[in-house]
Amino acid sequence: MEHHTDLFAKARELETEMNWPEAASAYEIIVKQDPLNEMAIQRLLILYRKLKESKKELRLLDESIKANQANYLNQQKNWGKKNKSAAKISGALAKRLSGEELYKEPIVLRWQKRKQGLLKKLKTD
Repeated sequence: MEHHTDLFAKARELETEMNWPEAASAYEIIVKQDPLNEMAIQRLLILYRKLKESKKELRLLDESIKANQANYLNQQKNWGKKNKSAAKISGALAKRLSGEELYKEPIVLRWQKRKQGLLKKLKTD
């Protein structure tokens, strides 16, 4: 198994050579090994767009959003275990204000916006 840095460099080189299918394959390996690797996800999304692989792009967006949100919730849970008093107050405040998750990672917001645009495009095609 190649190290992410080596594989990422290889993928970038393949992109430079305009060998987009092979570059996409390299990024897919990275994302499979590390579903939170934002750089590899971003590059792969770009390649899927260039390759007109809308369904793969949509699937990657869904998987990446889900993985990122799960990671954030896990971090929140771990923080809550260490800071029980603050977590109790924060949780009560969040429920009182909206009953929903108040914070979303900026990357998740960008991916959700991209997903909406892609879904709109797919409906018109």
